[in-house]
Amino acid sequence: MLTWRILKFLPRIPLSRLIGIIARIQWPWFLNQLILKNFVKTYKINMDEAEKDISQYKSLNDLFTRRLKAGVRPIAESFCVHPADSRITQFGEINQGQLIQAKGITYSLADFLGNAEKASRYEGGYFIVYYLCPTDYHRVHAPVEGLIKDIKKLGLDLWPVHDESVSEIENLFISNERVVVSLNTQLGPVETVFVGATNVGSIDLFKSVGDTVQKGEELGVFQFGSTVVMIYPKSMKIASVVPGPVSCCGLLKQKENPY
Repeated sequence: MLTWRILKFLPRIPLSRLIGIIARIQWPWFLNQLILKNFVKTYKINMDEAEKDISQYKSLNDLFTRRLKAGVRPIAESFCVHPADSRITQFGEINQGQLIQAKGITYSLADFLGNAEKASRYEGGYFIVYYLCPTDYHRVHAPVEGLIKDIKKLGLDLWPVHDESVSEIENLFISNERVVVSLNTQLGPVETVFVGATNVGSIDLFKSVGDTVQKGEELGVFQFGSTVVMIYPKSMKIASVVPGPVSCCGLLKQKENPY
């Protein structure tokens, strides 16, 4: 793995785009299978959950952005659910417009969302950071039912988002390319932020402004591993979240039943 200390001297965006192109190459079948099987073995990917057999994937990117078999991730009955297979790295209340990136490092919600007025709606609310590693299923699902009011693309860089980088690079999530999907829900506004990273060829959305999405419906997909940051208003009353692995569409507890 290239550390951020090396990557700071490299052209991170062109490098990431190049890796994205290579990952999409459809090699001859026998060579493609060798690459895919090695990738699955290296990252311990559970192919029993995949929609298709490994022999049916045409490229590394095709495998990486795979869908799962129907019913593998049942949608929890809570008002909110987790948006992705991932590891929760940070959770907290939004205080004075600040979010926690890592111990001793904070960043501005206004800068992160690119809108100070929008950020002010979340004072006293909650943020949850989900890190997706190469092993994970990389489709991101709507955590709650709502209407997409806005989609905004921000950021110019592509730093890695693993623990070492997040602990060392200030304002990493503000620097990186990201897509902010703003939802209106029954309990107030919600932000789903796709954060790009080194080797992430692109962030593809399946929805547009004006679309209504159901809880658990696909919102988009990362072409390689990255991060999702959820921003909730205080009206959601999100219960304390313990850092660690979670499954897509799994239960996200609240302090009180919203109904």
